[in-house]
Amino acid sequence: MPDLKDQQEAVVLFSAHSIPMSVVNRGDPYIQEVGATVHAVMQELDFALPYRLVWQSKVGPAAWMGQNTASAIRGLARIGRKHAIIVPITFTSDHIETLHDMDIEFCARIAKEAGMISVRRAAAPNDNAMFVQGLAELVRAHLLEGQVASRQFFLRCPSCTNDRCSKARLFLAGETDRLAAWTNAQSFRLPSGAKATYRKFSPSV
Repeated sequence: MPDLKDQQEAVVLFSAHSIPMSVVNRGDPYIQEVGATVHAVMQELDFALPYRLVWQSKVGPAAWMGQNTASAIRGLARIGRKHAIIVPITFTSDHIETLHDMDIEFCARIAKEAGMISVRRAAAPNDNAMFVQGLAELVRAHLLEGQVASRQFFLRCPSCTNDRCSKARLFLAGETDRLAAWTNAQSFRLPSGAKATYRKFSPSV
């Protein structure tokens, strides 16, 4: 952004990978989970800037979740906004959808065509030390608590008709004993004399 005033006038666009509406309508929680993540990020920032959750990477003619990122940029320009920050909220590392779609298409071509003064992209986490440490802590917590996956994972979409979803969840539920044996063998990872306690449960499949 050119100066502090422009930064304060910027709109934050959290750009997430879209999914087909057929998946949304089956009851997949992805949309709500992304929205909750966006809210948590802005809460950490004391909601200092206006923001929107937008969607990208639609494939094919079927309806996908919107508003799409390109339309949002054009819409902001139309209502007089000149600055935006694109945050790759569901992209953990740089690849074609950040380096091309965001940097070249959204931040350069579409922003220029729309008459925006400045559209920048926030960096993806990539190998950021804090991000990697956070992932490691999540894995360790799951191992110590005996979670092969979160409880949310084991709930199928209410309108799911894909038997593979059921088979995948049953497979992971059956890995509890194997994971317990492996974790308890890694004594250097556990407090002295402690053993991981594993809970068996039946997934909703």
